Amino acid sequence: MAELLLEGIRVIDFGWVWAGPLATSFLADLGAEVIKVESRARLDNVRLMGRAKFRDKAILGVEPRQLEGEDMELTPMYHNINRNKLCVALNLKHPAAVDIAKKLVAGSDIVLENFTPHVLKSAGLDYNSLREVKPDIIMISMTTGGQDGALTNMRSYAPSLTSLSGLESTVGYGDGRVMGTLTFGLGDPNGAVHAVYAMLTALYHRKKTGQGQYIDMSQLEAMVSLLGEPLLDYQLNGRVMGPTGNRHPRMVPYGNYPALCEEGEDKWVSIAVKTEEEWLAFCRALGHQEWAQDERFSGLQKRLHHRELLDRLVGEWTSKRTAHEATALLQEAGVAAAPVLGIEEQYEDPHLQARGLHARCRHPLFGEQTLFNVPWKLSRTQPSVRRPAPLLGQHNDQVLGDILGMSGEEIKRLTEEGAVY
Repeated sequence: MAELLLEGIRVIDFGWVWAGPLATSFLADLGAEVIKVESRARLDNVRLMGRAKFRDKAILGVEPRQLEGEDMELTPMYHNINRNKLCVALNLKHPAAVDIAKKLVAGSDIVLENFTPHVLKSAGLDYNSLREVKPDIIMISMTTGGQDGALTNMRSYAPSLTSLSGLESTVGYGDGRVMGTLTFGLGDPNGAVHAVYAMLTALYHRKKTGQGQYIDMSQLEAMVSLLGEPLLDYQLNGRVMGPTGNRHPRMVPYGNYPALCEEGEDKWVSIAVKTEEEWLAFCRALGHQEWAQDERFSGLQKRLHHRELLDRLVGEWTSKRTAHEATALLQEAGVAAAPVLGIEEQYEDPHLQARGLHARCRHPLFGEQTLFNVPWKLSRTQPSVRRPAPLLGQHNDQVLGDILGMSGEEIKRLTEEGAVY
């Protein structure tokens, strides 16, 4: 098996909730040894986001079984964003625990944290302190607004970031009020992928120059980067972009259209027609070649002008077919289409199965479980889910003993003193 991309790289993960831990989970998927530093006194918030009570037969293909164990160890979201990691539980208010953290950093390549500014500094674990024990260390701090400025001390979660950035002012339907409230927490995974890019770039820079660096990342600025079109529209044209629903400024038909479904259910199919060739293929696939001859739909600008009429006609066609039937027909004609799937449906979708959307691993309490797989395909190495998310402090002996060379007696003493949980 080919060596994984980041094999031999060690990461100390002070991340918590979603953005930080997700970033380091991507590094772990790529082969890095990620050591998550946690505290029993202040649990990672994701450990408190609801336990799984049963294994789901429909999802896992196994008989349902009531799960036993502490709530904090059975949170599905924690499992998904902390797979492939080791966990050491330290009380960073104890001087001996701070010394342990510094010893770990001395043998590591990257440190990540997404606390508010000054949290690690107050513990003596800021960049300047860590650079003394590891001069070429790469450290990234993922805060709301950066280490200085008006928003320095602001605490935020994903909805705060999408709101502050202005993104939520674009959420809603064109003729209605702003709805806002992106329920899927876009700010966190957006911050995570920006952080991954920054850390990989810093590793490349260190390989070329031998220099480490400190990355002061504003998650708010990373969020604003998704608003290039509204910002440029305001700067160049003086227009304030409002909600546009599912519409696209240069594609039509474009959106989610109702599909045939059982009573009481919503089913939808996504369709995107980009080019004139695709428009003609679309008309043929639907059996409505007369649309291609209709003056109201001749050319993109006219179709955009008559979008509401065209959307209604397309919706009448899709509502007589299931989402999968419409998808198959349109894809065969070369038109982009896909069924809108719920979480359970994703496990059975043949395209997502072929792409390997999910991975199986075995958790000590959960048993066999299904996690979201690595989102990239690489040509020479393949990132993978190799181990489940850790129990709190599960790898204390491995990290302190095997990596730092502490004796069993020393680990026992540090545990009794409250430095190690």
